[in-house]
Amino acid sequence: LLKSGKEMEAERVLKIMFGSNNSEQVMAEMNLIKDGMQHENDLRRKKTSIFKNLLTLRTAHRVTLAVCLQMFRKFTGIDAIMQYSLTIFDQLGIPSLEATVAV
Repeated sequence: LLKSGKEMEAERVLKIMFGSNNSEQVMAEMNLIKDGMQHENDLRRKKTSIFKNLLTLRTAHRVTLAVCLQMFRKFTGIDAIMQYSLTIFDQLGIPSLEATVAV
């Protein structure tokens, strides 16, 4: 709504979400959204690639950690166990609903 310039409607929706008596929280959330929109616009003006932003020092360790975690999951075989977990639980006699909650 803020991107389309409908600030009053956005404020009304946020008041519904946070409660009408939390005007400070509503304004803080609106400012946070506006700051995010401004950051997006700045990035578009600079025409920087999203991949270039991912490889900055600020985010490089997060990207490396995410990639390493996914590789660890593949190498340990936990994906195969999770894929067939409902079948395994079914063969053990555990009902599907309980098995779904357990997974």
